[in-house]
Amino acid sequence: MAIMTNMGMHVFHPDWQNVRPGTMPQGRQFSTTFRMITLKVFGREEEIMLPVQTCTKVADVRDALARALGLDPESVRLRLAWLAVLLCARGNQQFTPVGFEDVQEVWIIGDLHGDMQCAEQWVKRTGLVDLDTWKWQGGERSALVFMGDYVDRGPDGLQVLSFVRNLTWSFPRNVLALMGNHDLYFLADSVLPDGATTLMGIPVRDFSFSFIHPEEYLNWVPASDAKAEDKSEIMPSLLAALQYVYQMRLERQVMMTNGPDQRSLFAWPPFIHNETLRQRSVQRLEQWQQHLAEGLHSSGLAEWLLERPALAVVAGTLFVHGGLMPVRDVSELVPLAPGHLHSDLGQLLQDGGAGLELLQQATTYRGFHADDPRGCSEVESVLRAVRKVANVSRIVVGHTPDDEVRIRCREKLVAADAALSRYYRAYGNRYCPIKTDVQRLANAGCSAPVPAECQGQVAHLQSNGKVRRVPMTGFDKWTDEEAAHSEHSPSCWVPLTGSKADSGAGTMRLKLVGRIGFEPLNSQFAHSASSAVDSSLETAGTAMRGVMPPILVTSALRDGIGILFLVKQGCSTRKQMLSEEVATSVIVKGIKSFRPSRHEWPHPTGVIGAGYNGLKTAMLYTKAGNDNYVVFDRNDKVGGYCWITAANTHSKLQTEFGSFHIWWGQDLVTEKCPYPKGWEIWPKKKEAPLRDQGGRRNGLNLT
Repeated sequence: MAIMTNMGMHVFHPDWQNVRPGTMPQGRQFSTTFRMITLKVFGREEEIMLPVQTCTKVADVRDALARALGLDPESVRLRLAWLAVLLCARGNQQFTPVGFEDVQEVWIIGDLHGDMQCAEQWVKRTGLVDLDTWKWQGGERSALVFMGDYVDRGPDGLQVLSFVRNLTWSFPRNVLALMGNHDLYFLADSVLPDGATTLMGIPVRDFSFSFIHPEEYLNWVPASDAKAEDKSEIMPSLLAALQYVYQMRLERQVMMTNGPDQRSLFAWPPFIHNETLRQRSVQRLEQWQQHLAEGLHSSGLAEWLLERPALAVVAGTLFVHGGLMPVRDVSELVPLAPGHLHSDLGQLLQDGGAGLELLQQATTYRGFHADDPRGCSEVESVLRAVRKVANVSRIVVGHTPDDEVRIRCREKLVAADAALSRYYRAYGNRYCPIKTDVQRLANAGCSAPVPAECQGQVAHLQSNGKVRRVPMTGFDKWTDEEAAHSEHSPSCWVPLTGSKADSGAGTMRLKLVGRIGFEPLNSQFAHSASSAVDSSLETAGTAMRGVMPPILVTSALRDGIGILFLVKQGCSTRKQMLSEEVATSVIVKGIKSFRPSRHEWPHPTGVIGAGYNGLKTAMLYTKAGNDNYVVFDRNDKVGGYCWITAANTHSKLQTEFGSFHIWWGQDLVTEKCPYPKGWEIWPKKKEAPLRDQGGRRNGLNLT
């Protein structure tokens, strides 16, 4: 089997279809706007990483190259063995909060729902913050993400809001808090226009009873307005009425349904038998609601909540509280991104419309949790859309509770709501008496005691891209599949990410590892080869785990390079001055090694696989004087099966090109060190046509 391409250059080049053998594109046109280019350069003695931010001056880029190689800035001449270009979409700037661009490790805490004790305990469990000294203990590239829903279900909403708010204020580049649907509803009373009587079509008072635990109101009553009857009469009556509603299974009639059958909570016992109590309770509840609205503003919590994003991208992961329906244009999601929720949210809540529908969707949608294949299909669809502007490989959601964190869709979906609130675990959606001395009725679902210990799990997105589930005590809990993929498993292999996970059932999506043209019998090749395998793209772009663009390996440069950055200006193109910042969408000129090699064959020779045999085949081609070949592999790293992680641990290969380490293959497979599930050495007969189809979709002709 061979791979045929239309020309001898990078097949993912935007202009590749217009390039013919013997011709050269006018420049490297990066059609996607980007934030960073990383040039990986092998000099005579050492490997150098050169990250180039878009805010960098053009002159600084050239000077960095010159200083790195000890050459004059105006006549930069070097010999490249490797050029890796990492494209980061400018959209990351819209969806990634400031300061979170380089995050590599993330701890994820799901819905806390008014449980202050467990909020503190779970933060301590991450080990990121010393709550006694209030100091950050995690790494500079570690982050803590709260998934929203800080209030309701439990009675400590004010305390949890203040706690999480203070963490984001104290550690603004390490702690991120999202907006949840309960936070949105909690905020609504304080931002609704004066005189508003409905919230999203539902009467405000009845609607709030569906979410705000009555005992939460007492947190917001100032001492100057506190009354003895609040705890002795009004609150017990409200809780008794709620238990009656639960007992009679009338929740939907009383609290949620906006229809002719809807009844006020005050239409049930004990209020129906005591008109004076009913009137006083109605009046007092309105005063409590007013205190809550005023307290949100006076405490600054309303402003803080308004700043919470409904979604964010951190460490190659899309975080959203509820979920998202598939979108055609990812720009539709921008209003949900950090810094975009506006101060007229109250009018939006009152008026409705597309903006409110999108906000509701992001905080309440549960389509990702549907049975396969629908749920995972929606996850894939959203990821494809968001990848147009941001580098994402998974989605993390809250909102939908379970006893533990769930990892689904080949680790592309992490459902982080593990019912962390003890009140939710005890009573579900019911508002049972907690701090008020009222009998808890078994037939109302309120008899269970509140657990003393915090239960559930948080999620830990590790720097290697794997997700683990962490309980409050004991060992980390793993599924069999996760254990095989974890950093604690035998280190002879790494799990497939990126291309294989994206390929779809039965399709092997081949990725271009590179066009290799090392000079034969060069003593520096041994260093170049081993360094390429050992580090690959890990140093260059760990934040882009799972969605790395293919690596482009050029033949050694024989011409000097003078890098030029060209930008579109109207209908023409101009060269950027050395004093300018590198633009976010540029044409890069001066890299002449992209010229297709003239050869007796009209297309490159295809080499399948970038493991031991593939690389040695490429070396032999080079030794024979043929550098017109392309090496393909399904991974985003060269080196093959275990070389990626087991280099320098198993064996050393001596060749005429130098010395480098490699793992020898299937003959050393043991039960302790198996191949990853689904990783076959050669495609089975029935799979070959499917892989051929996958190749054709990616511009390759497999014959």
